[in-house]
Amino acid sequence: MKRNPDLDALLGDKSESFDWRPYYFAVRERLWLVVLVFVLTLAGAVAYVTRAIPIYQSTAVMLIEQQRLMLIPGVQGVNTADLRYIDMMKTMVESIQSRTLYQRVIESLNLNENPQFIPRRPDGSSPSKEAAAGYLAGRVKATLRNGTRLIDVVAEHRDPEMARFLANSVANEFIRFGLEQRSSTTRMAHQFLLEEADRLRDKVRKSEQALQEYRTEHDAAFLDDKQDLVGTRLKSLNEQLSHAKEDRTRIESDFARVRQLGDHPDELMEIPSVASIPAVSQMSGAVAQKEADLAVIQLRYKAKHYRHIIAVAELDNFRARLREVLRSAGTAVEAAYNRAKETEDKLAKEVAEQEKLRFDLDQKAVDYNVLLNESKADQSLFESVLKSMKETDLTKGLDESPVKLVEPAVTSGIPVRPKKQQIVISSAAGGLILGLALAIGANFLFSGMRTVDYAEKTLNLPVLCAVPERERRRKPGELEVVNERHSSITEAFRSLRAAVNLLDRGSERRTLLVTSAVPGEGKTFISCSTAIVLAQSGCKTLLIDADLRKPSVSETVFGQIIKPGLTDVLLGKAKLEEVLLEGPVDGLMVVTAGSRTQHPSEILSETGFRGVLEEALLHFDRVVIDTAPVLAVSDTLTIARLADTICLAVYAAKTPGPASKRATHLLSEIGCRPDGVVMNRLAANAGYYYFGAYGKKEVYGAPRKVS
Repeated sequence: MKRNPDLDALLGDKSESFDWRPYYFAVRERLWLVVLVFVLTLAGAVAYVTRAIPIYQSTAVMLIEQQRLMLIPGVQGVNTADLRYIDMMKTMVESIQSRTLYQRVIESLNLNENPQFIPRRPDGSSPSKEAAAGYLAGRVKATLRNGTRLIDVVAEHRDPEMARFLANSVANEFIRFGLEQRSSTTRMAHQFLLEEADRLRDKVRKSEQALQEYRTEHDAAFLDDKQDLVGTRLKSLNEQLSHAKEDRTRIESDFARVRQLGDHPDELMEIPSVASIPAVSQMSGAVAQKEADLAVIQLRYKAKHYRHIIAVAELDNFRARLREVLRSAGTAVEAAYNRAKETEDKLAKEVAEQEKLRFDLDQKAVDYNVLLNESKADQSLFESVLKSMKETDLTKGLDESPVKLVEPAVTSGIPVRPKKQQIVISSAAGGLILGLALAIGANFLFSGMRTVDYAEKTLNLPVLCAVPERERRRKPGELEVVNERHSSITEAFRSLRAAVNLLDRGSERRTLLVTSAVPGEGKTFISCSTAIVLAQSGCKTLLIDADLRKPSVSETVFGQIIKPGLTDVLLGKAKLEEVLLEGPVDGLMVVTAGSRTQHPSEILSETGFRGVLEEALLHFDRVVIDTAPVLAVSDTLTIARLADTICLAVYAAKTPGPASKRATHLLSEIGCRPDGVVMNRLAANAGYYYFGAYGKKEVYGAPRKVS
């Protein structure tokens, strides 16, 4: 069905931005709940701060020294823990909060007997020390200041003087406890060093004795000199052995060549070993001399001269003798080889003996050095223990704690709890927020459509009119549009008349059907009031009660049930003009439901009702039809196609949204989507509509278009 653009302009089209107004009206409607929660919360906070016991706080500050002062220069104590690391400082903080320390404080000060510190039992007896320690643990806390080596010991108590006393007592007891632990550690270390010194003394004596016995038994006093002599002798023998090996190798090679050459004098003379034989060397020299003499004679004499002949003969004689000597050179070279081999073997044997002697001396040196090093180690350890024992003996009475109390706790005259102003302000703010949340939550948990905007968004239909809540209950037959011409209800129905006339301007909308999703939404009141304002505008109007199951038009308009009516016309018992009744205003005629029937669905068929409607339109300008609820029965769906305009009545804040959506869906399925919604009995504080006399400057809201 087409929409009228002028009506759309009248209805308006708001953007989809966040709308705060539903929250405002939800709070406004349940303002009493917001005020109640706010007052109760504020009253509870005031009662609490009035009756709460004030708690006072005192803080003692301790310093962790990074490096303790050395009372004796060069002498260190036993405890060497590095207090620069954060884990060590945190460990000290946890030690302050240990139950052991709290029990020491209780025992040293006998606090379990002090009623100012802890209340007595119901029977008047003092609490146990364990209970007092637990009570103290709940009132003392130690924290390490970030980026510093300062520890805050914070104590809380309802007595400010007791809070100061507890903070200082815990700090002093921790320092005293640390000193006792360090002193005990020093005494234990000193006793251990005494025992260790006695043990090491015996060990040093035994190791020295074993070393001396080894020296005597193995003559180890001159072991180093012997090792030096053997080393020097072994070096010399190795050098001789090396030369002997070279000589033997050379002679062996020459001997092999001599055996290979045999009787070749000239080549044998080239062998060094052969040339070095004395006889060969002597004879070779004689031959050379004779050759020189012959050369001189040849210069002076001829070959047949007797001197030349004698010189040649002597040379030949010496050469023959040289050959004889060379023939025995192999034997001489072999003898030289055997002598070189014997010399090499002898030197190798002497080297082996010297190496064995050096190995024995080295083994003795190893054993000796082991005993010597063991003796030195025992002696060094013994001296170290003696030094440590002397240091602990000196420092056991001079040890001091690495923790100092740098700022004792002082008495505070201002309680830290409760913070009355902060509690009251926070409670007031919390109560206000809680009240607002409850009011808004209760509004959105309810499924009814409380505002015009909510109805339009839920049903996707424009709200044509919002009828305000009646100021008082009316008797049957009393209608505001008749008796109160200037009331807000009358003005609302005049707005509905204008909105309907603006729907699809240019087409004639003569029939108006009013229905609802469920019973009790005021559709009959809307139908009757709409028909009356249409008649007041000069239109001849017919009001038909088509709710044959639970008719109420007759009682609403006339204050009584009048028959015959529509059922009699549909059954053919009467004609339309015979059942027409004059309404309370001029121009209005009414057709009541008529006689009761057992089959209203069959009687109220589209064909039968169409004839009645067509006949009515021949004589009237407007026809208003009051029908049964859509979800209750199917009667409305049967005749809905015959209407030009369909209005869906909604009881504001009562009708469930899903029910109205279901009714809209059923009508849309048969092609009769409602043209708009009439919100009935809308509270004045429920939305954007305010109703009243024009003279009171009331503002009337207009429906808006819903896409």
